[in-house]
This record gives sequence, C-alpha cells and structure tokens, in this order.
Amino acid sequence: DCDADIDDLTLVGDVTEVMDCGGIADTSYSDLVTVPLCDGTAVIQRTFVITDVCGNSASGTQNITIQDTISPMIAVPADITIECDQDPKDTTITGGMIVFFDNCSMEFMASFTDDLSGLPGCNGTGTIIRLWLVDDECDNSATMTQVITIEDSTPPNAVCQDFMIDFGDQTTVTITPDDIDNGSTDNCGDVTLELSQTEFDCDMFIGQASIPVTLTVTDECGNTSTCVAQVSGIGGALEINCPDDITVTLGPGE
Repeated sequence: DCDADIDDLTLVGDVTEVMDCGGIADTSYSDLVTVPLCDGTAVIQRTFVITDVCGNSASGTQNITIQDTISPMIAVPADITIECDQDPKDTTITGGMIVFFDNCSMEFMASFTDDLSGLPGCNGTGTIIRLWLVDDECDNSATMTQVITIEDSTPPNAVCQDFMIDFGDQTTVTITPDDIDNGSTDNCGDVTLELSQTEFDCDMFIGQASIPVTLTVTDECGNTSTCVAQVSGIGGALEINCPDDITVTLGPGE
C-alpha cells in the first residue's frame, strides 16, 4: 500500500538465494519508477546486483506495485436544526468543516448532495438529508450523512393602525382586517388576518371616543401574534325624537 516503506526488505522481499563459488562481496539494489500514478502510487522496477569476491556480478529484477485502495476517513458536521428563513446551503450556518484523514493523500475533493424529499411541511419546513462525499487523489471515496431539520418557531410580526369609521348616513358599518393591518409580516411565508370585532353601530361610540379591537396575525405554520388598535367613529344619521303635541285648557283669565 502507498503508506508502506518500500525500503523495508522484510516487507517487499529480498534476494532469497545466491549460488557462488566464493564469498559475496556486495549486495545492492536500485529503483526505477516506470509508471508514476496518483498519491505516490507507482510501478517500480527494482534491480538487485550481487557481486562476489572476484568481482563477478549478477542482477535480477523485481516489480513493486504501490497502490492506494484505502478510503479516507471523514467526520461530517453534526445534525442541526435551523429556522425556515436561514439558507440550508450556507455551510457557515449548517456546518461545513469536514474532518478527514487519509493514509496517503494530502489533497481531497469534498462535496455534498441534498435529498429534499423530506420538506413537505409548512413554509418549507421538514428535514434535509445531506450526503457528504470525500474523494482522495486515487478516487477512493467515503460518504457520511448529516440531517438538517428546518422549523418555523418564529411568530409573525403583527403591526396595527388606528382606524376612523365615517358612518356618513349609515348607522352600521363593517370593517375588514386590512383596515387595521399596517404591514404585518412573517419571516418565512404569508399571513392570515383576523379581527376580534368587525361590525360597529354608531351608538356604540356614545360616551366613549374609541373602541379597542385586536388583530390576530397567523403564519402558515400556525404561529400567531396580536396587536391592538383603536376604532373611532364620526358622522352617522341623526334622529330627532320630538315630544307629542300638547293641548292646554286655560281657565278664565289665564
């Protein structure tokens, strides 16, 4: 393997048999890299040279193939829960620091793909299964998954405005939530509006300048918030209740 010591002859092998009339004076070898590959892998031609005491030499060759078949080891970011208005593709939020180790490589390619089938919820909530992939220089790969949960726990922002009813020649007027709403919003989606009271009679304002109403703002995930506005009224048809006719009988001299 690529992390092995090719000069360790106990690992890669040494000359096993020498036939000679006299003594051996010298044993040596030299390496020629014939096929350089990735991650320090290669095919090496090793030539052994044996010389006896009389200067006679013999040589033999050995091919040593260095390979990288071991996948890198990785640790992906921890599972995380984020808000629906946060970008799950922003790895500064979801965690983009992958810890990895390889027996030979110094360079890696890291990427991820997202399974979005778990996002059927309101306002895009649900789960994303993120598959991280790391390849070393020899295309050995390792994968791990990270679960990203998207939730909507933030209530909408309810904004009210006071409202003046002009009754004109009417005695009863109906208002809508839009009359009270002053730009209520939600961090992730649309909102629905509801008023605590929509119908007003002009005589409700006898003795009081305004009537408080509550606007309830609800987002798509059911989070709510409220605000209070004052409803006042002007105009309205006037009715005059006149007394009955009177007949007075006068006495003499009156």
